[in-house]
Amino acid sequence: MKKIFVSVLLVICLALTSVALFACNDNTDDGANDFVAPSFDYTLPTDIAEYGLSIEWIGSDGNPTTFKSNRPTAIVIGGASEYNVKDGINLDTTDYTASVMASSVSLQKTSYLWNRQGFNIGVFHYENFADDTNDNIVKKIFNSSSMTYINKDGNTVTTTPDFNLTEAFISAYLKVASSDELAYSGGKYIQEVRFIGNGVGAILALSAAEYLDYLYENGAVGVGYLPDRIDLIDPYLSNTGSATVVDFYSQTTLGSALEFGSSAVAELAPKGTVFTLVESDKEYYDSYENRYSGVSVIDNTVTLTESGDSALYLAIKKNVAYLNFSESFSAKMSETYQAKERTTLDWFLYTVNGSDSTSITTQSETDIRPMVDGYNMMGTSVSTSVKYAVSAWTPTVYLRAVRGHEYNMAKYSSTTQATTSYTMERFQAESYQISDLTLDNAYAVCGYVYLKGDDTYFINLNRNQYLQDVVINITATVDDKVATYQVKTSSDGFYFYNLGRSMLGASVTISATTPSKDYSYTTTDASSSSNYKHLSKNMISTAGGVNTTLSSTATQNFFLYFCSCALTK
Repeated sequence: MKKIFVSVLLVICLALTSVALFACNDNTDDGANDFVAPSFDYTLPTDIAEYGLSIEWIGSDGNPTTFKSNRPTAIVIGGASEYNVKDGINLDTTDYTASVMASSVSLQKTSYLWNRQGFNIGVFHYENFADDTNDNIVKKIFNSSSMTYINKDGNTVTTTPDFNLTEAFISAYLKVASSDELAYSGGKYIQEVRFIGNGVGAILALSAAEYLDYLYENGAVGVGYLPDRIDLIDPYLSNTGSATVVDFYSQTTLGSALEFGSSAVAELAPKGTVFTLVESDKEYYDSYENRYSGVSVIDNTVTLTESGDSALYLAIKKNVAYLNFSESFSAKMSETYQAKERTTLDWFLYTVNGSDSTSITTQSETDIRPMVDGYNMMGTSVSTSVKYAVSAWTPTVYLRAVRGHEYNMAKYSSTTQATTSYTMERFQAESYQISDLTLDNAYAVCGYVYLKGDDTYFINLNRNQYLQDVVINITATVDDKVATYQVKTSSDGFYFYNLGRSMLGASVTISATTPSKDYSYTTTDASSSSNYKHLSKNMISTAGGVNTTLSSTATQNFFLYFCSCALTK
């Protein structure tokens, strides 16, 4: 959806007593579509919580801390809430008791785990406005006149501020740091900004990301503000529209949350945003006022079709790494906690530390046990391959490679070679996920081609560094059979080529053709040897490319080889 500020906001200087959202522009003769960068300078209502409409950074001990520049950053946007209960990320120990937790679970705070991984981890607080129905919160995301709230005394206030939740979030976000401070450069981690939206907070995350995208493309904010990854946790995707007036788009009314979500994901994914979607409601299609149109349910078998609401949901699934999450441990929690509808979010945030299953081998360079796709299946050794589940730990680069694929919770028995569905009975960071990746659809080489933006070997995830239409040359040899392939990088600099079963165990050469003589190859990390290390690093340093053997056999379930290329200009 192309966004143009509503013209009346561009030609009228707003006289506001509590809010001054847009910079006034006296030169209105240049046309109604001239871009005027919003200032987002406003005064908060004085009768909400002191932390209201702000981003709180959380330290290892769970207490507030300060934002630290040059680190990866994650911001959690919760869903419907209680006005007088402050949202956080640590497990509520009054509900996460011994009967709920698996014995393998560490009792360390979730905040400690995120800080251990080097992240700034923050929470956007809008609880006073989120104590409402999901439909009403959706209206607040887009429309200022819908911004009723419950004040700190418990009274409903209908005199609304002249801004909406999207603008409130962006205002708080832009005050955090400069674009350069958000864009990490150097050291151990890939530069990255993540938004993690739960429930209706997923719609706010998408709206904020779209708005930031528009600001960036109009030169109003730096590229470092754009989220590289958005995790949608049990997103609120109602198919009932409410004709909500949108304050900041040329489109004057909003359809359903489903329509908006489908449009936003489809718009942002080709530009480089990596998405995950974790869905715990098996009947999500029938969880709103009306069942999704176009969904066929016959003998408990659900089929999505390319029509109606079903087509909109399918469009989302094509652009995300999708997990069907199943648990029963929340039934042991209090009704009050269950009503918060954040159990799946709790699990997802906890998984940033990787699996807590001691049966899984640690990665030697991280001391982390990966969340594995198809544990116990052939070819899932984490020392020789990269076969990962959907989790907060999973590298963003990997999740880009499995875009459009679906994960289900299941266990595989190496003894019987049978797969059975699985429901997590106790809270833990091992969900026994099995994806739809096979040797037919994922015996492949893949990776990014990008401009090297710093002194590290890590892939630069900033959107302005991606290189589109770079030709990747692949030569594969099996016995006396030689095959050559070419594929171009997509708009986000990523390529994926499936060689197919006929080339199992092939020796391959992978090279990237520079767009012109103005581009040069850059050095790689000579210490890299494992496929895990290759995953997030520059691999191609010469025109000759990389020579390797794809050590896969017919007994393996799939095989991905990552081979990226950093260029300078």
